[in-house]
Amino acid sequence: MNEIPINHPDLGQNELTLQIPSFLGNPKLFFNNIEVKKQKKNYSLTNQLGIPFDIKIKPLIYDPIPKIIINDQNFKIAEPLKWYEYIWMGLPILLVLQGGVLGVIMGIVALKINSAIFRGNKSLVIKYVVTLAINITIILLFLIIATAISLVINS
Repeated sequence: MNEIPINHPDLGQNELTLQIPSFLGNPKLFFNNIEVKKQKKNYSLTNQLGIPFDIKIKPLIYDPIPKIIINDQNFKIAEPLKWYEYIWMGLPILLVLQGGVLGVIMGIVALKINSAIFRGNKSLVIKYVVTLAINITIILLFLIIATAISLVINS
């Protein structure tokens, strides 16, 4: 799990952190090291000065770091990935052109894994090499599964 500090200017000495799960699961919000429970679709808390905070966490399918909205204003907690990183991470989505639902599933799995790698703290070269290996693996896995399904259907 990655922990990302949320440095909002109105927090004062309070500590607000977002815990991001590695692959599956929901992010968790911590205020002064105590987990904040979700109420309906929002997280509500008050800092030591009595300032209320209404926080929304909007998960993104293409990025492990969710969109954060504090008191109805977007709050950036990380630099957005570059357009070319999105293209590189999402190349397996092109499997949808060949494989329908299976292509979509495999493409989304690859995208989730690749985006987690790009959000990691490895060097840029390592990120590209590892995601290339993942893309190739996903494509090979897709071909194996599609062939197996085809053999079962045609036999």
